[in-house]
Amino acid sequence: MGAWGTGIFQDDTSCDIRDDYKGSLGDGLSGPQATARVLSAHKTSLADPSESGVVWLALASVQWRHGRLESETLQKALSVIDSQSDLKR
Repeated sequence: MGAWGTGIFQDDTSCDIRDDYKGSLGDGLSGPQATARVLSAHKTSLADPSESGVVWLALASVQWRHGRLESETLQKALSVIDSQSDLKR
């Protein structure tokens, strides 16, 4: 895994989150079902403090871009922003 810039989608993990979410929607899943699939597939990243912030920021961004931003995802992303926990990455 790696990052090549400071943008949300300039990171391997965030690109995987985006692609998995969009792919899940393309498979006909609802927004919440797509979210559940993504979170299940990325349990390891969620458990890693250095990657969990990127998961929530990427998921919030892709949900928002598709008009499907879920309140839990928004709260998790805002928590990452407020805590500044992802700035080192």
